[in-house]
Order: sequence, then C-alpha cells, then structure tokens
Amino acid sequence: MITIFKLAVLTSTMWQATVSTMEGKSVQGQIATVTSQTVTMEGGNESTTISMDSVLAIKFSDPPSTDNTEKFERQPAIELRNNSTLSAESVLATADQVSLSNTLMKDVKLPRNAVRAIRLKPLERKLALQWKAFTERSEDTDLLVVQKRGSDGLDFLAGNIAAINQTEILFLLDGDEIPVPRARVFGIIFAQLSKPTLVGSIAVQTTDGQTIMASKIEFSAKNFQMKTSWQQSFTLPENAVASIDFSSGRRHYLSDLDPITEEYFGLDPVGQQWGTLFDADKKSRTGLSSQWRMSRDHFMNNGRPPLTLRSQTYAKGICLFPNAKIEYALDRKYSQLRAIVGVDDDVAFQQPQKGQPTMVELRIEADGNILFEQKISAIADPIELTLPITNRNTLSIFVDFGDNSSVCDYLDLANAVLIVEAEGQ
Repeated sequence: MITIFKLAVLTSTMWQATVSTMEGKSVQGQIATVTSQTVTMEGGNESTTISMDSVLAIKFSDPPSTDNTEKFERQPAIELRNNSTLSAESVLATADQVSLSNTLMKDVKLPRNAVRAIRLKPLERKLALQWKAFTERSEDTDLLVVQKRGSDGLDFLAGNIAAINQTEILFLLDGDEIPVPRARVFGIIFAQLSKPTLVGSIAVQTTDGQTIMASKIEFSAKNFQMKTSWQQSFTLPENAVASIDFSSGRRHYLSDLDPITEEYFGLDPVGQQWGTLFDADKKSRTGLSSQWRMSRDHFMNNGRPPLTLRSQTYAKGICLFPNAKIEYALDRKYSQLRAIVGVDDDVAFQQPQKGQPTMVELRIEADGNILFEQKISAIADPIELTLPITNRNTLSIFVDFGDNSSVCDYLDLANAVLIVEAEGQ
C-alpha cells in the first residue's frame, strides 16, 4: 500500500519543481506545501493546489540533475528484488543479512532474501548485457560470477554463498567451503528461496544515481526523512533527491485487470433477435459472436483501432456492447474509479438519417449501490466520471440497450482506472 507523505518546505529553500498528474497535466513552480491531501505549488503571483490522489511524480530541478549513470556503474552496487539499486562503498553478508554503506546511507541492513544481486566490479558496457542476463535468471542456488581470463565474457559457479567479509567470499561447493578472494569476483546472484517482505512503491531517485523504493518520505528542516521498503529510516540532505515517483501501484487500469465475472445476455433487445445465427454462444460470446465480447484497449472490431472519443484517442480502456455485466474485485483497496465515457467515434456518427440519435445505458454499482446511471446519446460529448469506491468489495458495470435498439451501442470507458486507497486518508 502506498503511504502519502507530508512535506513542509521553508520559504528560503523552496525548490523549482514539476508535478505531473494522472490527468496528463504538468504543473511547474515552487513546492510550497505537501500534505496527505494536497500539493501546493507557487509560481509568479499564483498558487495551485493539486489533490494527492492525482499526483504521479514530483521532479526537482534545483538539485543536480546531471546523468549519474556512469558514476553509479563504476561503483559496487546492490540490486533488490523490488528494483531498488543502491551503491555500496562497503558491503558484507551473512546467511541472513546483507550490510552496506554509501555516501547517503550508513549502516544499511537488508534481509538477504530481499537482495537479488551484488556487483563488486565496475559495470563496463561490454559486460552489461551479460550481467543483466545473469540477474534475471531464476535459480535455486547462488551464482558466483567471475570474468573470464583474457576475454570480455562472464562465467559462473553455482553453489551457496555462506558469507562475504572484507577480503573473501566463503563459497560452498559440493559440501566444501572455498574461500574466494573478493578481488577475483565480479558479482553474486542470490537464489530466491523465500519471498521477501518489502513494503512501499514510492520510487525515490537520488542525485547520485540510486533508486530507493520507499514506503514513506517527508521533508522538513532542509532534510528528507525516508522510510525504505525494508523498513529502515534514513535522513537525506535536501540536495540528495532528484525526483519522487508515486506512479507505481497508484493506479490500476481496468483493462489490465481480469474481471471476476463477465456475463452477456444476448446481442439484441428482446423481440429483435438475429435469428438462430448466434444462439449457441450469444451468452458467452466466445464463438461467432466473439467480436461483441468486451475488448481491452481497442475498439471491438473493424481492425481493432484504438479507443476514440471525439477525435481523442486513448491507449487504455475497455469497450462494451450490450447487454453485458462485468464485475471486478475491489477488496477495499481503492478510493475512486475514474473514466471517460462515451460511444466510440468508430460508430457514434453512423446514425439513421431519421429520428433521434441512438442511446446506450450505463449503470455502475459498488456492492449493489448505484454510483452512476444514465442513458448516453451516441453523439453526446464524453462524460468524465470520478466515483467514490472506498471500502467497497465489488465493482459492477452494466451496459444495456438505451432505446430498444442495438445500433451503434459500442460504449467506451476510456482511461478507466482504479485509484489505490492512500494510507492515512
């Protein structure tokens, strides 16, 4: 679960920053305040307040923003299983723990099962792809990685790393303990024998090239107070943080989630059936009628173009055709459902020349409580929805024929996203 942070910036040290939001906007200015509810930006004579529910990232421009990739790659480094990457000026390990220190963080204590790899040598470009391939391997034994003599390649021995001390790596091979000089070892890949407990999805990018996954970050008195994903607390100086990314885990697109139920109740209003052509599968839409089954991130047929509402295309969303009911598990994890709703441009203006524009009916419920219900005209402007779903278990989306006709009833829920419930709200 994501923890929203509080940040109090003194007037004398306010930094230029860019705040990016889930709505695709960027707000530039000086960070004035950040609370569990809002971010306040000041620029010129204006003040802008942004809901923390909308914040994806904060990028600071005053701290050094140069690319520190090469500097980071020249230092020993540790990669965690949650994609944290830490520089390691010193590193030791036992059977249960990996200890390290670097310029920003002293006396870091990591559960060994949280560590994917330790690189002890500089990461030269000619070895980068090989090292990456080793770190992505799923092994039930540890790998001791060394550089081949007289070549640009890497090789390994499979066994068990008993310990890492200042001068040696104690390596168990076929029951024998072999002390290997650290100077000969390029890196170590640990087996994943148990799942680590790592809490937090706030990505803190430091100005020296590290990426630290955190559960909480605060700012006061010119220092950042950070609680890491492995539940250690550290104080970082004000010029140590380049950006804070909240996007990981903050929003879950419906099109990326599997529904718990997907039900269909025919393809036409009662009395206007298409004969027996689709009778065999009209309730499952898995055979001849599969082109009317819920589509993810694309219009249902016609070559599956992107979802489009009034010439605006959307990379994410679902397209539904009546008569259908789709349900998703919420499990009390979310605070809002957001979506842009309308009949897709692919069919919206293909209307009968006479009479009123066709309509489709949408109803959205959470645990049986109606959150939204409306008949939507095919040519109407899209509707932006923000629906509260805090403490709800099940989301139900119903699409029905709005006017006893199935003509043009392809309804898009574009950018349909569930917002993760923020801790402390």
